[in-house]
Amino acid sequence: MFDDTIENNIVLYNNYDSKVVDDAISKSGLRKLVDSLPKREKSLVGENGSNLSGGEKQRIAIARALIKNTPILILDEATSSLDNENAYNIENSILSLDELTCLVVTHKLNEEILSKYDKIIVLKNGQVEEIGKFDELISNQGYFYSLYNIAGTNIKKLMAE
Repeated sequence: MFDDTIENNIVLYNNYDSKVVDDAISKSGLRKLVDSLPKREKSLVGENGSNLSGGEKQRIAIARALIKNTPILILDEATSSLDNENAYNIENSILSLDELTCLVVTHKLNEEILSKYDKIIVLKNGQVEEIGKFDELISNQGYFYSLYNIAGTNIKKLMAE
């Protein structure tokens, strides 16, 4: 993060139409934050983003990637610092974009999101263990199935506490 505005941290000092910047802010989940600030996207983030949470920094990085409008987007744990609701909303927004190939590395096993992917590639010890759509991987009851069930069990335990 540069000690500059939210906008400049997104556009990286390139010229973009304000509508394009606004669209990237919305799709990355920054809308609520930006709207809550007196100077909106012109608000300063502080040195190394000191005025922002880890999740807000991640959303700026996502907006930075989205604004480039590339045909391929690679996200490596891009929503790891976000709560489940914000992570869901951002991934859902990204997956709704037409003409975008998205490669996502994640440990979040949300059925609603994972069901939207064309393919899921499951790695075990750095090797491809399984490939398929969510429903296929669940019905095969392989490694992905066991990971998914472990994650679900842990969530149920947390909710019971």
